[in-house]
Amino acid sequence: FRATIRAPPSNVRPRFWRERHAASSAPAATRAAPARDVSAAYRDWSRSVAVLPKDLGQMGPSLKLALDDARNKDMAFCFSEVEGAPHPRTIRSSNLMLYLQSRDGVVDVVEAQVAHPGDLPPSVVDCACEVLRGMEVKVFFTTPGQRYSYLYEIEA
Repeated sequence: FRATIRAPPSNVRPRFWRERHAASSAPAATRAAPARDVSAAYRDWSRSVAVLPKDLGQMGPSLKLALDDARNKDMAFCFSEVEGAPHPRTIRSSNLMLYLQSRDGVVDVVEAQVAHPGDLPPSVVDCACEVLRGMEVKVFFTTPGQRYSYLYEIEA
């Protein structure tokens, strides 16, 4: 037995169905361009995802300290919205996926994406990603030419 699902006749289609499918039947020139899927470009960036600094080898601890320092200095303005909130004692966090590439004594943040939005406002998380993209982080014990995927937690 094979069931075939067909669209209801146009005179009985619910309004939400018509609205949802109206864009797909619009001419190509009027349709919006699809959003760029950055994660596809970095799918094979590294063999695994580093969750803890030690997962990055010897450079992990110094990278974590440098990223935390960047959070407190370079990204501080991103968190002004949250730090002025009436309940400062609660810790709010989000996870970012950082795609890193090492050079001699430096790690480049090639891309930063939201891995898990958590409970930080989207504006804060987006701002942090923008600040991190393209950042050069000075660290110890790098092996030039290596690529890493690192799950980095930001907190406010």
